[in-house]
Amino acid sequence: MFKIGDNVVYKRNVCLVNDINLNKFTNKESYELIPIDDNSLKINVPLELESDIRYVITKEEVEKL
Repeated sequence: MFKIGDNVVYKRNVCLVNDINLNKFTNKESYELIPIDDNSLKINVPLELESDIRYVITKEEVEKL
C-alpha cells in the first residue's frame, strides 16, 4: 500500500500520492494522484487497481538495469 507523499508512476505519469479517500458513489477507497508536471489534474485510482501503480526507481536501480 502506498502512503500519502509517495512518488509513484501511474501509466506514464510520475505522480504524488496526495490523498487516500473514499468514493461517495462506489463506497470504495481510492488513491488521489497528482501528476508532477500538471498539478491542476487529479487522478483517482481505486485501491483494487494498485497493481497499475509502481514506485519511482532510483538512479542506482537504473544503473543496475
